[in-house]
Amino acid sequence: MTHLTTPARPQVHPYIRALLGTLAIALTLGLAIALGEWSRVQFGLDIAGQQAVQAVLAAALTLGAILFLHVRLDGSPRAALGLPPFPAALRTALWGMGATLAAALVVFGSAALLGGIAATAVDAGRLFAFILSTALTIFLFEALPEEVALRGYVYHNLTRRLRRWVAALSTTLLFLLVPLASWVQMWILTALGIASPPAQWVPAGEEPLSYFTFLFSFGIVLLIARELTGSVWTSIAIHTTFLTINRLVLADDALHTGWGLEVPGGLTGILLPAYLSLTIIILYVVAEWRGKTIAWNSVPAQEQVPASQSPV
Repeated sequence: MTHLTTPARPQVHPYIRALLGTLAIALTLGLAIALGEWSRVQFGLDIAGQQAVQAVLAAALTLGAILFLHVRLDGSPRAALGLPPFPAALRTALWGMGATLAAALVVFGSAALLGGIAATAVDAGRLFAFILSTALTIFLFEALPEEVALRGYVYHNLTRRLRRWVAALSTTLLFLLVPLASWVQMWILTALGIASPPAQWVPAGEEPLSYFTFLFSFGIVLLIARELTGSVWTSIAIHTTFLTINRLVLADDALHTGWGLEVPGGLTGILLPAYLSLTIIILYVVAEWRGKTIAWNSVPAQEQVPASQSPV
């Protein structure tokens, strides 16, 4: 009788896997943006339609690429990516969203009581529609792809060879490479014969040092959240909620958002990092109360590699 054998899975070094995961998110985001622009040109989509195409493509392409890498190169269970089953996924996502909303309420509520900010021209229906559409776009286009790829796949692979605090810093530094998507977008659009804005590391109007400082800090907070709950869904929820609140606060078009918010320019630079910091403090307090700690200095367990094979 002939016995069928499963081909040996290729043994790829975790550092290479982490780099592949980083390149995957940059490539898929760039491709999604380019295809969204191509769809706008070809089919006459408005901005909302273009953003919807880009968001759906970003989520589908990135998750497909990461799951392919995870299954083909790792063969690890889904939980290794920080993606627990539904009950735990929902619970940890609600923890992330709740902590962020509570922190925002405390910080912005305090600023409002002290007279620092004031809301005007509130249109509840339009405001709800703006929040819902913005949150959904951020979830699909940014939060879900980036968290699964970076705080999920990349971080998981780096913890196979590095202490957790080193893996956390390394993952966050790799997070700063995501703007490579701008070059991918430019190359694809140029190949399609469509005018493309020049590639750039920093969004227009942003000061480079401030932008990358924020990006690094945001990445660290998201990774701490993932560790405190053992779930990437916590990071996804914080990522989505935080950016939705920011766009609501920083928007200057009351007719579009459904409200107007008067915030002195210099105050936003204090309030935003303040409630992001308070978010992680809330999660830490809850984790301590539940007896959860993070072993940042833990030594990774040695991978079991067949004697006939060695990592690349």
